[in-house]
Amino acid sequence: IDYDFKDGMPIIPDEFDRIERLYFSDEQTEEDENLMSAYRISRNNVIPEKLPGQVPYGHLVNLVQMADDFGGVLKILERTGYLEGATEADIAAIKRRADSAKYWLDGGYADEKYRFSVAKEMPAVELSADEKAFLADLAAKLEAAEWGSDAISTAISEAGSASPIGNKNAFKVMYKILIQKERGPRLANFLASMDKDFVVGRVKEASC
Repeated sequence: IDYDFKDGMPIIPDEFDRIERLYFSDEQTEEDENLMSAYRISRNNVIPEKLPGQVPYGHLVNLVQMADDFGGVLKILERTGYLEGATEADIAAIKRRADSAKYWLDGGYADEKYRFSVAKEMPAVELSADEKAFLADLAAKLEAAEWGSDAISTAISEAGSASPIGNKNAFKVMYKILIQKERGPRLANFLASMDKDFVVGRVKEASC
């Protein structure tokens, strides 16, 4: 069996979601009928009354590495608004997809760039005076921000632009103090999925 990938990550789950959204929309055309038929078959012709809750596969790949168990995944999803109006069937579907993401990671199929572990304690990383000053500025901005990806992105951009280290290195510093790597998940969304107090506390600690 051939599976489709985008940059090394399976795309079938998100493609299914795209077709499902189309099925429940008013934007279908005659050209989409084969897709609609395939969707009905995939559901064994048992179609939900409304569009089920959806969580992107890549997001779950991140969450299963951030949480200790599926209960932890649900807490993050609830905090970030993904579970609003979710039914038991939605939760069950999310669990199946989370289990699939974990299998992809644990089974050795995922590229190393998708793997990470959030350091529970401040890791032993060397930071320059400029990097620490950037982190101190960022900590203040994050502490004052409403916790969400847009506000977090703005805080990082402003602090990075105001610092001699620049935005590119600002991202590297954040990844180093959180996952001990120079690259990782999309940073603003990644931080928004974490507890605000944890993130602000880690940034403050790293700035000292």
